[in-house]
Amino acid sequence: MQHLEALRDFDTGVSPPVTFGINRRVGVQGAQGAALDVATGGLVAASEWIPLTP
Repeated sequence: MQHLEALRDFDTGVSPPVTFGINRRVGVQGAQGAALDVATGGLVAASEWIPLTP
């Protein structure tokens, strides 16, 4: 848990940076669809960012 709570601005490559903390256990504030690019084996955005709404 300590290592996860120390994670700051982790670049996933397909979403805004992810941060966790003692009072922040939800790393992201939304979602984005992704697809596999078969030519490169990497992920590519398949939608716009969808913010989390309470």
